[in-house]
Amino acid sequence: MLGARRRGPLGLVALLFVGIACLLASTPSWAGQAASPVNPTPGSSPNPTSTNVPYLAWKGENIRVVKCSDDLTDREMAALRSAFREQGAPAIGLTGLSLSIVVEDWSGAGSGPRLLDGTREFFLGNRALCARGTFTSTQAGLARIKMAVGVGTWNIDLTGDERAALVMKLALLQHQFLAGWMNMSDPQLTELPLGGDGPNSVGNPLGSGMLNTFFADNVYRPDSGNQGVLQAKVTGSMPVDGMGTITLPDAWPAFAAKFATDANPNNENPSNRWDIHDQSDIGSFATEGHPFAGVNCTTPARPVNVTVAGPILDAVDNCAGGQAFSRVFDADGPGAIAPVWLGLTAEDTVGPFDPQRDETFLPDGQLTADDAPMPAARVDFTIAQNKDMLKPIADQKDTGGVGSLRKTDKHSLYSADRAANANAGSSYLNPHNDDPHNLYAPFYSAYIPATGAPEAEASGTDGLPGNDFTGYLVGDRQGGEGDTADRDFRYDYWDIAHEFTGRTLNAVETQCLRRNDEARLERLTAMRQTPEGAQKVAIYTDEHGVGDVNFEPGSGFWFNALMNTQPGLDNNANGGCDLKYLKDNVLGTADITADARYPNQPVNGGDPAGSATIHKTVKSLFAKYLAVYPKGSTPDLRNARIVVAHAQDIDGSPFAREVVCFVNTTKGNDGVTPFIPTDQNHKAKVIGPYDVSGTSAVDDPDNLRNSQRICLRTNDYGNAAVEVQESQGNEINIIGDFTAEGILRDVKIPFGSPSLDPIDPGAPTRTPGATPGVLQANTPGNTTPSQQTVRALAAGNVQVSSSRVRRSAPRTSVRFARVVNSAKGTRYLSVRLKGTKRTATVRIQLMGYNGKVVRTVTRTVAVGRTVSLRNVRLGANIRSARVAVVNR
Repeated sequence: MLGARRRGPLGLVALLFVGIACLLASTPSWAGQAASPVNPTPGSSPNPTSTNVPYLAWKGENIRVVKCSDDLTDREMAALRSAFREQGAPAIGLTGLSLSIVVEDWSGAGSGPRLLDGTREFFLGNRALCARGTFTSTQAGLARIKMAVGVGTWNIDLTGDERAALVMKLALLQHQFLAGWMNMSDPQLTELPLGGDGPNSVGNPLGSGMLNTFFADNVYRPDSGNQGVLQAKVTGSMPVDGMGTITLPDAWPAFAAKFATDANPNNENPSNRWDIHDQSDIGSFATEGHPFAGVNCTTPARPVNVTVAGPILDAVDNCAGGQAFSRVFDADGPGAIAPVWLGLTAEDTVGPFDPQRDETFLPDGQLTADDAPMPAARVDFTIAQNKDMLKPIADQKDTGGVGSLRKTDKHSLYSADRAANANAGSSYLNPHNDDPHNLYAPFYSAYIPATGAPEAEASGTDGLPGNDFTGYLVGDRQGGEGDTADRDFRYDYWDIAHEFTGRTLNAVETQCLRRNDEARLERLTAMRQTPEGAQKVAIYTDEHGVGDVNFEPGSGFWFNALMNTQPGLDNNANGGCDLKYLKDNVLGTADITADARYPNQPVNGGDPAGSATIHKTVKSLFAKYLAVYPKGSTPDLRNARIVVAHAQDIDGSPFAREVVCFVNTTKGNDGVTPFIPTDQNHKAKVIGPYDVSGTSAVDDPDNLRNSQRICLRTNDYGNAAVEVQESQGNEINIIGDFTAEGILRDVKIPFGSPSLDPIDPGAPTRTPGATPGVLQANTPGNTTPSQQTVRALAAGNVQVSSSRVRRSAPRTSVRFARVVNSAKGTRYLSVRLKGTKRTATVRIQLMGYNGKVVRTVTRTVAVGRTVSLRNVRLGANIRSARVAVVNR
C-alpha cells in the first residue's frame, strides 16, 4: 500500500518474529534482507486503509470487507507461505489465527447486514496476510463492521511466565469498516450539448443547435459527429444516524464531516481523507496544474489555473502521456499537514476505488460530491417501438421508433482535444489519444463487481452470476459491444453490456426507391430501408453514477408509413420516391427513456421508476436541384450560363456517379453542351460553391444515342454541369432528369434580364442574429445545403460515395513501451499499440545494462489499450525493452 507504516510491539510483525523464529532460521536465503522502511511521519500517510472511507453498494448487493497487514517484509511473507503450506505443523508455533467480524451498529430497518457463511477467512495477498468477509443486505442503511484478529501460541521454548503470556489470545489487529447499502433513485436522463444538430459539428456545420433535432446519419460513417450523447445519472439514498436520509453523491462532504476518522491523532480535520477522486465535469479539462509534478509531468498545453493555495491541487490527468494519472494527497485540506505528491498511478488504471488497490486512489486535493465512490448501477436505455412495424405495408402509418443506440466511449468524450460541441475528441482511428494532458477524469474502465479484480486483496461489491435472476452482465460470457469474448469482469466505460435481441432491428426493404442503378454499385438493394440496430441496451454507470449512450439517427426510416401519410412523396411513374416534398423534412422521431436496475439481484419494492422521455426528431438533407451561375460578367458573356445539377442523399452524402440528363425544352438542345473541366481545356473547376471536376459525358440511359438530351455522370461531390447559350434574350427552361429515380427538376433562365445574380436554391443565407461563420440553408420546401456542407461530410481521410466509404488502413504500430517499477516493488513491461486491429503480435527484446539483447520473446497484445505484460520476466539484469509489431 501507499506509505504503509510499521505497527507497535503488539502488532503482527512483533508476534511473528517471536512465534516463528525457528522457521525463519530454516530459510537462510531471506536472512540478510532489510525490513520495510519506516515512514518518517507516522499517521500522515496517504494509505487509504488508515481511514474509514465507506464501501458503498446498492441494496441486494454483497460487500466484501478486507484488511491486510501490509507492512510485512519478504522474510515474514516467506515464513507465512510455508506456514500455510504446512497447515499448522508444530514448528510454526501458532495454534491458529482467530477472526471475528461483527456488525456493531446499523442505521437501517431490520436486523442489519448478514455475514455470508464461508466467506470469513484468512488468505495471503501479494505482500500481506489478509482477512476478509462478505456481508449482504436487502435494506438500505449504514453499518459499522468490526474485524478483530487474534492468535494463540504453543510449542515455544520459553519460561513459564513468558510462555503463559504468549499462550494468551493476543489482539493482532482490529479495524472498523463503514459499509452503506443504498436505495436507487429514478435515473435523470439528459442530452449533453454535443453532436446532434449542433452548429459546430464537422459533419453538420449548418446545424440549428437544437439538441433534440438530428439529420440522418450515413451508416457508412461510424465516426460521424452527428450522433447525440444521452446521459443517465443515478443517485443513492440511505438512512444515517444523526443525519436523517442522505442522498449521495451530493451529501458526500457532509457525510465525511460527521463520520471520517484517521489513524493520525494530529489530523483534526479527517474529512479530507475521503478525497479519493477528481472532478467529473466533462468540461473540467480546462483545469490544469500539477504543483508537485517535478519531472513526472510535461508542461501543460492549457493555461495553468491550479495552485497550492487553491481548492484543487491537481488536475488528475495523464500528464506524462499514456494512461498513468497524477494525484495529490492532502490529509486535512488547508490545514497543518502538508500536501503530498503521490506521483503517477500505474498504467491503465482500472477502478473502482478500492482501499486495497493503491492505483485506484486518485485524490485531487479537494473534498466534493465527485469523491463519493458510487457503485455501478445498470441502466437500460430504450427507444420506444414503432407501433406499425408488423402491420401490412398499406396499414403502416407510424413514423416513430427510428435510430439506434451505440457505445459512448469515455476516452473520447473526456479528451481535452474534443471541440466544445463535438461528441468525441481525437480522431476516429485513434479514439484513445493518450498524448500528455489529453485524458482526464478517470476511471475509463472498472471491475464489475469490484472483487472481479485479479488481485486477491480486492474488496468492495461482490457477487457471482445469478441462477434464477440475471446478476451482473459483465463477465457473463455473453459478450458486449466492446468485449465480445467477455471473459473477465473488466468493463470499459460505456460498453454495451447487453443488447436485447428482441429489440434489435434488422433492416428490410421499403417501397421507396433510392436509386435503381445501385446493383452495379455494389449496394445490397435499390430500395430505401427500415431502421436497423439496437433499440434497447444495458450499460453500467461509472464511479460518479453517470452512464452515457450515443443515439445514432441512421439512414433507415419507416418510408412506407411516410408515403402512406404523405402521398406527394410517391408521385413518380418511374417508381421514384421524391423526398423533396417531405413535410418539414422530418423522416421520423424517437422517444427514448432510461430505466435504472439494481445490478445484482431483485429486491423488495422492485427497481426504480423510469426516467422522463426525451423526444428526438430526425430530419432529411435530401436535395436534388439545378443551380444557375453566369459564365462571366462582360456584355458578351451575358449570353451564357452554367447550370449545375446537385444531388445528395438524406444524410448529406452525395449521389456520386448518378446520370443526370439535361434538355432545353424551349429550343430543343440547341446551345446546351457539357461543361467538363480538365487540365487541358482550363475550364473552371469550381462554379460558385460547386466543384464540378471529375464529371464525364455518357449516353442517355433511356434513349441511347437517339436522344437529344445531354447526359453526364455526377462526380464524387454529386455535381454535374452544362453550359447553356442564348443570344435572343429569351427565357430558356432547362430540365434535369436524375435518371436513377426519374426525378425531374427545372430552372428558368431569363437571358433577357440585366441581372447576373445566381439562381441557386441551395445557396447558404445568413439568418439575422446568427453567429458569424455559421451558415444556414435557404430551404424553400427542401433542405438543400451548400457544397461547403457536402464537402465537410467528406473531411479527413474519408471519401464519400453513394456506395461505400473508403478509408486508408493504417498499420499497427507501437505507441509506447515502458519498464514500470511499481509501488509494490514489482517490475513489468507496459505496452500500448495503435491501429485498427483488435490484437497484434509483438517481438520484445529485453536489453541489459551493457546495451546487449538478453532475451527475445513474442507476445500477442490487444490494440488500443495499455497492456501490462506481467508474463514477461524482467530480472534485475534487464534495463529496458525494445518492442516491434510483427504482424502489422
